[in-house]
Amino acid sequence: MKKTAWILVAALLLDGAVPCSTSVAAQSNKPVFIDSPAYVLQNGGGTGTSAEATRPATTAQTPATTPTTATSRAAAHRPAATTTYANASGSETTAAVAAKPTNKTTAQSKADKPRSPLARQGKLVYVSFDVAPVFNWYANIARPFDRKGCRVIVNPTLSVDFDLGYYMLLGTGVSFNTTGGRLQFPSDYVNQYESSGFSSYNQVLRSYTVSYIEIPLVFRVQSDDMNGWRVFGSVAGHFGVRVLAKYRDTYDDFAYRPPLTDAPQTPLLNGTLIREGKFNKQTNLWSVALGLKFGASYQVADALALRFGIGYRYGFLDAFTKRHEQPNGIYPHMKPQQFEIFAGITF
Repeated sequence: MKKTAWILVAALLLDGAVPCSTSVAAQSNKPVFIDSPAYVLQNGGGTGTSAEATRPATTAQTPATTPTTATSRAAAHRPAATTTYANASGSETTAAVAAKPTNKTTAQSKADKPRSPLARQGKLVYVSFDVAPVFNWYANIARPFDRKGCRVIVNPTLSVDFDLGYYMLLGTGVSFNTTGGRLQFPSDYVNQYESSGFSSYNQVLRSYTVSYIEIPLVFRVQSDDMNGWRVFGSVAGHFGVRVLAKYRDTYDDFAYRPPLTDAPQTPLLNGTLIREGKFNKQTNLWSVALGLKFGASYQVADALALRFGIGYRYGFLDAFTKRHEQPNGIYPHMKPQQFEIFAGITF
């Protein structure tokens, strides 16, 4: 009797365990691992298949350590330079985005980059005004004329320079330039005045003053900034047109007696005679010269610099035309030359 009771209890227990296990496996997508003999007997009975064949495939495999998701599949196809991360919200974050430079970093890198010499040193256009005491004289003088000193005249210049880069500038402008000089004329120069009473003289000095409106074409090279200082050198062509020409004759130790018909008893007059006049038609209308300058400038403010230096200019055309032929039949060939000490400001 006791044996029969235990058999019934075991049968009832086996009859209830099988539906519970199979229902959990059917309702869940996860694999269920049941190694009880009851599970094997229940599935093996009446089907003719082995327990291994009827066991779910997932029971024989080890679960993957990292589940395959859409994010990981997309990351597998990304370029090697881009690294994908997953944050707490499930969205992806790439290292490429984090490594992208900000605007501040870009601006700082541009500031640290050395400036190309092709870049302008400041503004594109510079305006300058210079005033120069100029020492004028004539060269290549044909005999019997001799050079006798020079004349000092102040010349103003207004110029505009354009920055070309590489520390080079190209400029132009306008200037009022006066050339001139002093000559000693031969002793027979005053023969034309003998009928007026000149009887003798020691020498005759003639001073010339010829003024031109000029347009220069200047090429200038200057150094980089050195604590506000720059040094420069320039070469220029000067092209001018005459506006005024004057002369001044000085007769030293001359003797003058009026003609006998006027005052036969008038004594000789001794002294110095000065005669002045204009002679535009006897001077060359055009002026062509080559000039060189060397100097330095100092930046006293953001938009103001002081500059100074020296310059030399040689004229290629004769100062006078053949109409300036003297009474002795000699035409004075001479080329105007200048030496200047200039000072000015640059805006």
